[in-house]
Amino acid sequence: MRIVHVVNSLGFGGAENLVICMCKEMKDRGHQVTIISLTDKVSYSHLIDRYQLNVVTLGFSGTIYNVPGLLLLCLKLRRQIVKLKPDVINSHIFLADLCSRLTRGSAAHVTTLHRDEPWWRQRSLLKRAKCKLEAISSRRSSQAFIAVSKFAMTEAVSCLGIQRQQCCVIDNGVDVQRFSPAQEQARGRPIILQVGRFYPEKAHKVSLTAFKRLLQDIDCELWFVGDGPLLEETRAQAESLGITDHVCFLGGQSNVESFYRQATISWLPSYREGLPIVLLEAMACGLPVIASAVGAIPRLVKHQQTGVLIDAANEAQLLSATRGLLQDEKLRADLSQAARENVVNNFSIRATSDEYLKSYQHVLTQSFNE
Repeated sequence: MRIVHVVNSLGFGGAENLVICMCKEMKDRGHQVTIISLTDKVSYSHLIDRYQLNVVTLGFSGTIYNVPGLLLLCLKLRRQIVKLKPDVINSHIFLADLCSRLTRGSAAHVTTLHRDEPWWRQRSLLKRAKCKLEAISSRRSSQAFIAVSKFAMTEAVSCLGIQRQQCCVIDNGVDVQRFSPAQEQARGRPIILQVGRFYPEKAHKVSLTAFKRLLQDIDCELWFVGDGPLLEETRAQAESLGITDHVCFLGGQSNVESFYRQATISWLPSYREGLPIVLLEAMACGLPVIASAVGAIPRLVKHQQTGVLIDAANEAQLLSATRGLLQDEKLRADLSQAARENVVNNFSIRATSDEYLKSYQHVLTQSFNE
């Protein structure tokens, strides 16, 4: 098959990481695969070079409200699609979805729903217009939808008006060889690691206030990996709390697996998620995780079996769970082993890629059914 994946950018992020790793797997199976990034931002150049992937960037900057820029972008994308002659176009995230649907030509179009989007149920005029635009373009131009969770699929059917029979659920996956446990146990002060973009839904403010309270009785460190619009605000909060000696802001990292291997515990106290790649990565590295019971996370994390679940952004529960894990070495070891086994057996990138390829074949043969 000739397959094109369209993404907003190749900056640091779970969806972007998933696309790159899936393209490597699909390429290894003999398919012709290209990634088209609407912007020129590429943070995973080392992986792209290692996997020898074909990547095209289109130089877009701005938003969907930049109408002249958007029209030029669609023209550029259409030229690439004509040149590549794909059998299937798989788009990821709203702007890539919209532009791909407008320019796909005769290629089959598949949309990946990485989560339920917040604007689907927001009532402001702009958000309602955005949702309406997504709904119309979805129904008219996408043959199939791949959701990372049943909840995301249900929300898409309800809010966008797409047909249930057009949808399937495919779990995210990670490279379980690249993301593997450290050979030796880390020593020194315990390290809590939180990986993710600095957006409100990631609850970094909650993490900092919980961590300040944790320092009252446990000497440890908190490492943040990621970038985003709230980075400087979060850094200022750490300063105001007087905990900068114990908090490290590492920025976006292409070799994030090395940080998982140095950490003691991973946090993900988000308000909303799909099936987070960063959680899969941490667990594949044998890192005990504390995560919010939102989205598809409870399918991945079984409480006190493969990790610890808390209510969304619940500071008290995050603090209590962390104290418990840091004070119980045996529990950490048990969760570490179970977490790794769960990801290896059920959430590998190889299995995810196989399911995506099956869905493409179903679309091409007009038999994409439950």
